[in-house]
Amino acid sequence: MKETLLRILSAVLFTPVLILTLILENHLYFTLLISIVGVLGLFEIYAMLKKKGYSFYLPLLVPLTLGVYAYYFFYSGFQKPEILIAIILSLILITSFIVVFKKDLEKSFISLSLMLMGLIYIGLMWGTLIKIKELDNGLKHLLVLIAMTWFCDIGAYFTGKTIGKHKMGIVTSPGKTLEGFIGGILFSLIAGFIAVRLTHLDFYPW
Repeated sequence: MKETLLRILSAVLFTPVLILTLILENHLYFTLLISIVGVLGLFEIYAMLKKKGYSFYLPLLVPLTLGVYAYYFFYSGFQKPEILIAIILSLILITSFIVVFKKDLEKSFISLSLMLMGLIYIGLMWGTLIKIKELDNGLKHLLVLIAMTWFCDIGAYFTGKTIGKHKMGIVTSPGKTLEGFIGGILFSLIAGFIAVRLTHLDFYPW
């Protein structure tokens, strides 16, 4: 019950801020919001992994992730891809240099892998939202994407809570069930179908 209330409260507080940054023409505000949420996401992943005995170099990953967001904001049309390549290589080289001085090489290489995962997932993938907003129908595309994401989370949570029985065995999230996974996909597809119809986007095949 406490977790449900926390999710509802977070949605109530976050939604107006998200809508405001989407409506404003200046992409800077949306970029700042993505940056804040992205950094918070990195801290959440770090805390989750640390409970399982894993960790990574957060003081290095945070500025590199913000560098990715800055790249997406300042360069339109994915110009100068060498900047992104330089950021990724910097992460690999610096972390590899740190690994050399660590006694436990296995854990160090795991940390490197986790950092690359964090940069790709939180940095590169979330950063593309900044580019999507710059499209002609960027706002509509983002609304569809957000609706699908939120309803996937809602569907997975409530389906798993009500009828979830078969655990998926995910180490970092042992409570996840197969029923919740399927429920999330179904809710996401339904939300996407409705959102596409309401926004009148023309990329759907039906």
